Amino acid sequence: MRVDGLADEVGWSRKRLWSRFRSQLGITPKRAARLVRFDHAAHLLAAGHAASA
Repeated sequence: MRVDGLADEVGWSRKRLWSRFRSQLGITPKRAARLVRFDHAAHLLAAGHAASA
């Protein structure tokens, strides 16, 4: 989900969401999304799925 979409869903501005996210988790939403994608890829590799070229 994009930050703008999430901000709209919770009724906050993008700037407020970014600020609250960072203050609560210590990382930006963009960094969190990257970590989630990395974690997903790592689990797929550990489960025996081939890496994409």
